[in-house]
Amino acid sequence: MKTIRGELQVYFDSLWAEHLLISIGLRTKPFQYRSEIGRSPYEEGFMKIKPKEFNYIDEDLLQDYDPSDSNTSLFYFYLKEIIRLADNRMIMGDYRYGHITRQDLDNYDTQEEFFKRLKIAKETKNLEYLVDAYNMLRIQYYKTKDKYEYQALKVHHLSIILNTSYNEKWPLISIDDGEHAEEK
Repeated sequence: MKTIRGELQVYFDSLWAEHLLISIGLRTKPFQYRSEIGRSPYEEGFMKIKPKEFNYIDEDLLQDYDPSDSNTSLFYFYLKEIIRLADNRMIMGDYRYGHITRQDLDNYDTQEEFFKRLKIAKETKNLEYLVDAYNMLRIQYYKTKDKYEYQALKVHHLSIILNTSYNEKWPLISIDDGEHAEEK
């Protein structure tokens, strides 16, 4: 039988763990999103209509890692956190550019942006650029549905950087540096 004191201890322990994840940059502070027209992305936008192509990429990224295997479980959860951060960035993109299904994505060279973000990520060792690169990869696949191109980009570029960022424990330093997807 649990006591109120025991339940409070569990609650405060989880609250403290969440605080630590936020303070070291592995988790962003939660807040309620509201757009200018009063709609939340939970009602309309990325959280409600996450494209199936994005889910495909996310599942493919995780498929080689087993959360119950002690050798790969930490990396699996690291990748889950990368996906969560990437989803959060897409929510913010809903506000800047509109939902992805309503954008003319042919105006953006997302493959070039992918390489640009990876290069900056390597130079700065900032997880934010790696998350942006991952989103560019997801958007590129959403545009082209080209599984071979996606696999080549993932295997030869993204996977190497993900392992490096995990091993070196790159921080997430979120700043608006003005680097936004350029129109062609």
